[in-house]
Amino acid sequence: MAYPENDQEIYNTVMNHLWHQGKQARDQKSCAYRTDDGLSCAVGCLIPDDLYKKYFEGLSVFSLVRYISNMEGYESLYSFLEKNNPLLQALQAMHDGFGFSRARYDVVYKMLSFRQYLIEQGRMIAKDYNLIPYEPPEDGE
Repeated sequence: MAYPENDQEIYNTVMNHLWHQGKQARDQKSCAYRTDDGLSCAVGCLIPDDLYKKYFEGLSVFSLVRYISNMEGYESLYSFLEKNNPLLQALQAMHDGFGFSRARYDVVYKMLSFRQYLIEQGRMIAKDYNLIPYEPPEDGE
């Protein structure tokens, strides 16, 4: 698997993946990099299948970088995650945050579908990282 080469490619890849997936990747208790039914989160979709391990679950992307830093065969994944950690943390927080309280925005966010939430949060991340915001496909799928 070739990793996206810059922030815009990472953002586009993740946003497109989550848009088409249409929902969070969750196990019984929390968000997951991968689920048994084939879903993946904002960071999980960037991890090659041959490098994914079930024991990654429960680690933040920041912790995952530290965890794999000395693992043989994980050099390219480590380099990619370490180099792009701030954006990946923001994208992971966006994915994981759906359905949780947003203080004064709580009522508004409870009314949003996952895709509506994704677009709203994605626009904020695009602004923070000087990226072109994601535009969903015109057919809605």
